[in-house]
Amino acid sequence: MVKAYLAKHPSTITMADEELKSDAHNKKWIKDEMERRLWLCGKWYMQVQLEKATQDDIARDVKKHLEVFVNYREKYFGVDGKADREALASYVYTRNHTALKSKYEDLQKWWQDNKDKDITLP
Repeated sequence: MVKAYLAKHPSTITMADEELKSDAHNKKWIKDEMERRLWLCGKWYMQVQLEKATQDDIARDVKKHLEVFVNYREKYFGVDGKADREALASYVYTRNHTALKSKYEDLQKWWQDNKDKDITLP
């Protein structure tokens, strides 16, 4: 059944299996995912700016994406993320939207300064 499906709808994946398993590919994917998490936060903040959502509406989603970013930064760049995770949780719990957005902007700046640095894979 799979062979018949692939015969009718060939794969669009152009990378060889070896390329997909390479450290270079994994490092690029991790950095792209970190970039995407910040981009998603920006999209949420744009919804607030366009008055399609409120700060309360987006806070949990922004926190979720920033936590993933902080976890990746900790794992691959060696930056301790415990204080950032605690701060993010506190900002959402206390509805401190100004501090949450400030943390997002700080992490964006950190990313701009560090995204070209090499990362360590476990």
